Amino acid sequence: MLFTNWMEGGISLFSALATSIAAGIIFGALMTLYYQTSAKRHHLSQWQSLTPVHTTTEHSIAS
Repeated sequence: MLFTNWMEGGISLFSALATSIAAGIIFGALMTLYYQTSAKRHHLSQWQSLTPVHTTTEHSIAS
């Protein structure tokens, strides 16, 4: 939001970019912390330990 209105508030372009990037990094870090905590609370497996399941989506059409 700050970045889209940077000219009207008298903020320099560099300051608006730096603030937007910092806010994105902080938001991303907080979301990572939230989901890691939630995964531990619910006893979920790590992504690396999961095995892929191959399913086929082909359906034969009876004529």
